[in-house]
Amino acid sequence: MIKLEDIEDYTFFTGVPDSLLKPFIDEILSSEHQHVVATNEGQSIGIAVGAELAGKKACVYLQNSGIGNVINALTSL
Repeated sequence: MIKLEDIEDYTFFTGVPDSLLKPFIDEILSSEHQHVVATNEGQSIGIAVGAELAGKKACVYLQNSGIGNVINALTSL
């Protein structure tokens, strides 16, 4: 499991919550990092791109089945 200390350069997190990601999301929530919950994986890509354009270092977290849902969002960039 990834821990925040492993990705310390990131300051902004977004994604679709999942029970398997609960320990990671709990770490984010207990930290000073910004966190935006998305309604779907494609939306989380858009949120992360916006955060990057605003000067943040963004991280998108996905559940295993979510990778297929970001294809359209990634190809439209």
